[in-house]
Amino acid sequence: MGPTKDKERTLERNAIFGMLAFFALTLLIGTFCDEGLAHALFSPGNVPATFVTTLGIYPFFSAVVLFLGVVFERVLHGGMGKVGKVVACLVAAALALVVSFIGAAALVDGDCLGGIFPNLIRNLRKRGVTVTFLIHDLETMRYKDTSELPLMKRLRIYLEETRLIRTADYIICHNEKMKAYLVGQVLPEQSLIPLGIFDYLTAFDPEASDVHRERDGERNRVIIAGNLSPEKCVYLNELGNVDGVRFNLYGIGYQDLGQDNVTYMGSFLPDELVGELRGDFGLVWDGTSIETCSGNFGNYLRLNDPHKLSLYLTAGIPVVVWSEAAVADFVKAEHVGVTVSSLKDLGDVLANLSDDEYSTMQQNALRISRWTRSGHYLTTAVTKGLQ
Repeated sequence: MGPTKDKERTLERNAIFGMLAFFALTLLIGTFCDEGLAHALFSPGNVPATFVTTLGIYPFFSAVVLFLGVVFERVLHGGMGKVGKVVACLVAAALALVVSFIGAAALVDGDCLGGIFPNLIRNLRKRGVTVTFLIHDLETMRYKDTSELPLMKRLRIYLEETRLIRTADYIICHNEKMKAYLVGQVLPEQSLIPLGIFDYLTAFDPEASDVHRERDGERNRVIIAGNLSPEKCVYLNELGNVDGVRFNLYGIGYQDLGQDNVTYMGSFLPDELVGELRGDFGLVWDGTSIETCSGNFGNYLRLNDPHKLSLYLTAGIPVVVWSEAAVADFVKAEHVGVTVSSLKDLGDVLANLSDDEYSTMQQNALRISRWTRSGHYLTTAVTKGLQ
């Protein structure tokens, strides 16, 4: 037993020394994760230095987590008392978690050469390249109170949005309401360019097709397109309480609730959907109620441009939008639809529209369609950033 014990101790000692040597090496490499230190040691723009720095950040933090994992295992199977084991294991696990968070932050930190994407942007700007971001969605705007979100999601939002968005020269935001919000988040006003609405590139030409404008005399068919799951669109459960309106629904997640004024039309690919829409108006609404747009998704309409607005207008179909939505200003300015504060008012609003009023909305929708199909809005915004 003696020689065996001595052999085990020698192997254990060698393993510990080997781990410490690896740890020291990665610590040395990891030290170069700091941009200021790396530039002091190497000339700026040195490709090998950047490579070593980016590569070194992975083993540096991984080695610490691995080391803490070994400590956890040794304590768990060691001769320590039960209380001591619990305390030591909790400390090791907590430290490993903290180091993991720090490592994740280091990979996207603006002051860290390991932050590949932010540094790529910053290096492009140093070389005279104008960097422009186009906002599709921002979780920081969707959730007013991020403290209610899980910790990992809050961390992801901070790293992927809050810090990253400040690295661009220009940011194409959806509209003036979103621009005002972002200015309130300490972004320079001169860097923000409102888009207007999203373009919708498609080969479909609504002016060559009258299928979506078939009349039956009432002009009260309202289209709802998108994710129809009850969790996403809770207000769909109340459509039966909207008098004087018939709804044609398109999308995934539909559940038949037996509402007499609701017809499910199926689900289509985006390129196909624009030519399959049947109705007089397209609805831009979200949230938990037909009375108003509420909840996280409903309140988000105060700031964003829903893609379905572009879908309807590209199809040449006038729209119905919430009166407090950010796109309500666009709809009124371009005369492409109506705004309502509650869907319970929609039946009366549509019934009181004259033929001339509807015809004007339809012609304006076709005018906007020509622009969205040609990429007019994004082209205009990008051009402004380059001037």
